[in-house]
Amino acid sequence: MPNFTGHIAGMPCWIDANVETRDQREALIEFYSALFGWTFEVGPVESGSYSTAFHKGKAVLAIGEQVGSQGNWVTYFSTDEIDQSVERVKENGGQILIGPRQVKEFGFWTVVKDCTGAVHGLWQPASFPGFGAMFETNVPSWFDNLSEDAHAASTYYQRVLGDGIELHVAGEMRILRREGRWFASITEGDCSAIPPHWSPVFLVDSLDQFKDSVRGLGGRIIVEEMPVAGNTISVFQEPVMGTFMKVMAADSN
Repeated sequence: MPNFTGHIAGMPCWIDANVETRDQREALIEFYSALFGWTFEVGPVESGSYSTAFHKGKAVLAIGEQVGSQGNWVTYFSTDEIDQSVERVKENGGQILIGPRQVKEFGFWTVVKDCTGAVHGLWQPASFPGFGAMFETNVPSWFDNLSEDAHAASTYYQRVLGDGIELHVAGEMRILRREGRWFASITEGDCSAIPPHWSPVFLVDSLDQFKDSVRGLGGRIIVEEMPVAGNTISVFQEPVMGTFMKVMAADSN
């Protein structure tokens, strides 16, 4: 993995999830704190108790509360001009779900659905750029989109995320990159059980040790090991909301 030196427009810059109750949020915080060694800062109730996770003092994701939410992760892509990005979403078959809105002094955000049905966000930073760390263990280091039409999805993201987004085809997988940085994959598969979606992938030191930790904390291993280009991925299910998450081994690179 490359060193993280900051966000480039068009690349993933943040992830968050909302749950419905305080008990669910606190249970997820307890689970992920034990699993990854994160600490959390809990925001005010009026902002949905938006709780930011920190790894070695650097922000990595957030969990909030919102009525009707099911704990699904939203991946946000950085943009220099959110209004232009929203127009590109519309022009390329996407749908605007929320926003754009200003979030105090932090920046501007919107949540949209791509042309194949996968939800994602766009973030125009002001005082808050997004991830403070990437490409190291216990933080988001890759992003995968599952779609029934990988060609349509990859075309959408090339057009929506702006100039400079390149597509590399590796077998059945399509890789998005910018300025030489590979940052996301688009995988074609069966979406009859789970709709098209984005999944963050976390880097860990050892898949075997990680899987033992997941089981010890009440989670389930769904896929023991799945080979991908240049690495191996494991899929687990957290015990609070039942959301599937992915990790890959640092020592496979």
